[in-house]
Amino acid sequence: MKSTYSKYVFIAAMSLLAACSAEDTDTLGDAIHEPVVLNASLTGAQVSSRAITNTGNTADDENTSWGTDLEIALAFSDKNMTTSTAINDKVKKYKVQENKNPAAIEPFDAANTHYWTSKTKTHYVCGWCTKYVYDKSKAYYNAKVPTGPNVHVNQSTWVHIDSKDFLFAPVQAIKYPTASSPATINFYHQKSMMEIRFLLTGTSYTFSNFTACQLANIYTNSSWEYPATGNYGTHTPNGDLATVKFFRDTEAFRAIMIPQNIGGKTITFTSTIANNEAITFTFPEDYPLEPGKHYILTFNLSQDKVLSLKTQITNWVAAPVITGNLNL
Repeated sequence: MKSTYSKYVFIAAMSLLAACSAEDTDTLGDAIHEPVVLNASLTGAQVSSRAITNTGNTADDENTSWGTDLEIALAFSDKNMTTSTAINDKVKKYKVQENKNPAAIEPFDAANTHYWTSKTKTHYVCGWCTKYVYDKSKAYYNAKVPTGPNVHVNQSTWVHIDSKDFLFAPVQAIKYPTASSPATINFYHQKSMMEIRFLLTGTSYTFSNFTACQLANIYTNSSWEYPATGNYGTHTPNGDLATVKFFRDTEAFRAIMIPQNIGGKTITFTSTIANNEAITFTFPEDYPLEPGKHYILTFNLSQDKVLSLKTQITNWVAAPVITGNLNL
């Protein structure tokens, strides 16, 4: 009788195991508890040979690099996260380890540590960095999915551009890293970049003749919604209209912008041409600035001071070329 009872217990146990899915048995035999350390990648060009500091440089696509003083909000789960609420429930603070792109990111401390639960299962990750710091004492961390990005009105230095770069990594599926397949999370610029250059061939002018640049009546604030699909969230510009003053470096004017339609808006250049004349250009009626795109606007100047504009987007999808005249 005893052997018969044992036989039925054995059969029942085997039947129960057979009823379990392959996924369940894999989980039972593959459970781990290891800290999550990832590679964080910025889309765009890789790091050049230019010397970099612990603050890195995220907005300059020719010298893209993370800075070791950066703090990153990282959501991590073995279940897919499909809403902002689900993401916010899984957030911990991480920090960048190195001046690279991609760069390793690690837990900020023991309390802010995510753990792999399996070496074979799919995990899900999401992250953001809303304020790129240029001073370690001003490190910034936001444990909630951002909702209200903005830009500086007076972007007089490169710092004013870089510090407002909004980097976001939508939910991505990853697996436990191996030597041949590292775990990398991709971050995407959520704002727009503008770069203004001049072609002065055949004239007596140089870039030094252009001393300042500003774009009037545009938005510098927005409400931002998590991307339901794709890599870029939705901006709804809001607040008062303002005039944004561009940063002037040795070869171009630059500014970071809230994505918006700048059709009909006027850009003004202060120059030393003639009697310090202000040179203006009004954009076509429909000219949207889209998130994650870097707009290069090249003005061609003839000796009679008529300029035309050609536009393209670098590193992303090319935009239609447009032409126009500057008004003196």
